[in-house]
Amino acid sequence: MMKKRIVSCFTLLAAFTAAAPAQTVIKVLHISPITAVRDIWRSAADEYEKSHPGVKVQLNYLENEAFKAKLPTLLQTKDKPSVFS
Repeated sequence: MMKKRIVSCFTLLAAFTAAAPAQTVIKVLHISPITAVRDIWRSAADEYEKSHPGVKVQLNYLENEAFKAKLPTLLQTKDKPSVFS
């Protein structure tokens, strides 16, 4: 179920990347320290990249407290995440 939601998230982003330049990077920022969940994210990202040539999914992890502290600043920079959870 979680994998379907993650793949759906990437599919939604496809609408924004359809007319994108040759290399598009989707930056995903998450707070899950659980290896099994990270593996699901990576699997979904790999599946999405395979279906969408020219799109790279970059998964970034931040510990919960660091996430809360850094997110407001990140959202104001060019390095802001495309998606966060």
